[in-house]
Amino acid sequence: IVPKLLDFQLSGLAGKGIGRYGTSGLPDVTFDQAGNIRPIKAFHALAGLTLHAMPKLDIYVFGGKERERAEAFKLVSSAGVTPYGYGNPLYSNSGCQYEGAPGSCVGNTREIAQLTTGFWHRPYSGAYGRFQWGVQYSYTERKAFPGAAGIAPTANDSMVFTSFRYYPFN
Repeated sequence: IVPKLLDFQLSGLAGKGIGRYGTSGLPDVTFDQAGNIRPIKAFHALAGLTLHAMPKLDIYVFGGKERERAEAFKLVSSAGVTPYGYGNPLYSNSGCQYEGAPGSCVGNTREIAQLTTGFWHRPYSGAYGRFQWGVQYSYTERKAFPGAAGIAPTANDSMVFTSFRYYPFN
């Protein structure tokens, strides 16, 4: 956006069977009631800004989202209805409320979103290589497809990371 001061990055991908190409490692395919492989439609997006505040300090903020569409199928027989696929509203999420909850928890992931910010400081860069360190904060949220009884589990996590790096060659 502003040369040598502010960088903007935008990337994305959309299509069928692309879950593995995102950082969350979502599934690519599922199976229908006849056992046929069915690709899952998905999209991935990432956007961010990097401010080169000083020659030795970069500050950044990035946000991303990965989302999948349901590929739900069912088999109706004299024994009842059997759900198949990914994100099927007939799956049970009754045991997803907390660890050890009674019931089952299929909890197929519908969406992963993350917002992160941090900095890199490079105190030394010279004949003996480069040393840099940084701190990063990240907030991640996972949302599952709603299952039977409309139960759609969610989870979130806040994380702080530190990193110290030495590069022997510039």
